[in-house]
Amino acid sequence: MSTSVAVATVVAAIRSAAFVLCGCGESSGSPGVTAVVNLMRHGEKCGPDAETGLSAEGMARSLYLAKCMSKSSPSALLPFGSPSSLMASVVKNGSTTRPRDTLLPLAEMLGVEVAMPCKKKDSDCFMREIEALLFPNATVVVAWQHEFLPDLVEAVGIGHGLQSSKTKHGKLPKSCESLKWREPTCESNGSLGGGSNGCYDLIFQIVFRQHSSGWVADSMRSLHQGFAGRTGGECFEDLSADECLVESVPCRSGDLETAMTCCDGMSCARPQGQDDAQAVCVKQHSDVSASAAVVA
Repeated sequence: MSTSVAVATVVAAIRSAAFVLCGCGESSGSPGVTAVVNLMRHGEKCGPDAETGLSAEGMARSLYLAKCMSKSSPSALLPFGSPSSLMASVVKNGSTTRPRDTLLPLAEMLGVEVAMPCKKKDSDCFMREIEALLFPNATVVVAWQHEFLPDLVEAVGIGHGLQSSKTKHGKLPKSCESLKWREPTCESNGSLGGGSNGCYDLIFQIVFRQHSSGWVADSMRSLHQGFAGRTGGECFEDLSADECLVESVPCRSGDLETAMTCCDGMSCARPQGQDDAQAVCVKQHSDVSASAAVVA
């Protein structure tokens, strides 16, 4: 298989709705009982003022997450409502505090602590701690250093095509920005898989299913926070309580990295002749969409 074909295969796998574990088979346990773990990179970093902490954009993201993740109403990212537990990599003297800082406003809103039991490279510790936090309908939100996120996915037993610091197979998507905001250039430092924006908006959602032998990672999909920059904005995309995107709202064209798609009777399209323009939801079979937009 050529390198280009291999990379294309990996990216297609990452953008699929779920990764199913091999060899799990059927269970005699409780197949309908699930819990969710949401893995994300910490908030943005930029400039000398954010040497170990968050930049202004990163702090704005942490406040956005606090607002949108503390709601009791369900969303694609929070199917059972607000998180039951928060976890970040341990903070060491002189090292980054960004994973913890990303979750602190949310922890304050929820009245919980940010658990930090594991070093960033200790994926085995991570798995042990996650197992202890799972119960029916639990949601654990995890903020970590980007380069070790694939190792955490690997630790829970999900087959994936992500670039791991241990196995070095595959890459993360090159672009995973919010639909409403483009990362500043300086935020690209530490981008995932050679991407241009660092994939701060991306979340890997792992579904655990309760079996007779305990909790087993069952599937994974890629979702988005929907952050809109320093202004914060309303809870959007996979943190929105809406079931679909309405007319004129930005959408993701030809992309399964979101659970939010245009409502029935609409399609995701770009303005005619503007291939680089943001796609929006437009009504199908209307004079407006036929003359002013092309389906992406």
